[in-house]
Amino acid sequence: MQLIKIRDERRKKLVNIHLAYHAHIYFDENNRGIAKWLGERTAALFALPVGRLHEKMVGPHPCWSYQVSFEAKDFETYLLWLDEHRRGLTVLVH
Repeated sequence: MQLIKIRDERRKKLVNIHLAYHAHIYFDENNRGIAKWLGERTAALFALPVGRLHEKMVGPHPCWSYQVSFEAKDFETYLLWLDEHRRGLTVLVH
């Protein structure tokens, strides 16, 4: 029961107002394995395009990163899953 209540509270905070989104998953040499695992699971479970893992700073991003693109139809399901499985990685969604 507790998990369902937490998920419901998170769901209320999600606002899906665009047709498409992308998430930047941030990592470094200490959590590269977690980032790689997360990207592989994203591709396998959601069939979402996962970009190349940049093991250097690219553009305005403050650390290593990769991008996941998704549409409004995947917004809630993917973001709730991502939040539960990111294992402390920082994620920027826009």
